[in-house]
Amino acid sequence: MRLIISSIVLAALLVTQFSCTRKGEDDPLVSLRTRKARLTGKWKMTRGEGNSAMTYQYGHSASWTYANGTEVYINSSDGSVRGEQYYTCTVEFKTDYTFEWRMQRDGAPDEGVMKGTWDFMAGNDYDKRKTKIVLNPESVTGTWPFGSCLPFPQCQLRPIFTILELRNSALVLYREYELPAQITASSQKPYVRESYSFTKD
Repeated sequence: MRLIISSIVLAALLVTQFSCTRKGEDDPLVSLRTRKARLTGKWKMTRGEGNSAMTYQYGHSASWTYANGTEVYINSSDGSVRGEQYYTCTVEFKTDYTFEWRMQRDGAPDEGVMKGTWDFMAGNDYDKRKTKIVLNPESVTGTWPFGSCLPFPQCQLRPIFTILELRNSALVLYREYELPAQITASSQKPYVRESYSFTKD
């Protein structure tokens, strides 16, 4: 009887220990890998979507979608397609807390590369659930795809992403931020909302 009770207690402790690695709503219920271990590695973007307030570049609010290497820009006012571009995108989070974000636009002479450091938001103190990561870009080189507002690295000095899903082979990042005032063409609050879906490359 004592052996059965001990076995039940041990099993409960193990399940609790493994379950504590689940932080996001779409994370696996039980994982033997830490959140950092699941995040590190090279990821390829498979889908994306976003929208932004009116900007001087387009003169209207814009939304975009990305799938199968094609990004489409849409006028949010009338639904008309305003442009397309073709590119691939990968991001690699390394165990030494450095990262490389790469975007290769079709026809570009070189690849856009952003390098720097990353960490979970506020380390282990404030955000104990590790649901956010912050990027600290240190260098941006090459040719980047045009964005609905600005090329990606210039939109935020320190991009902060919420991790909506983190599995061994699936990652979804989301960010919402205000645009620089100089590119806003209206009195409405300047913002961008973007979601990126990745699979392990």
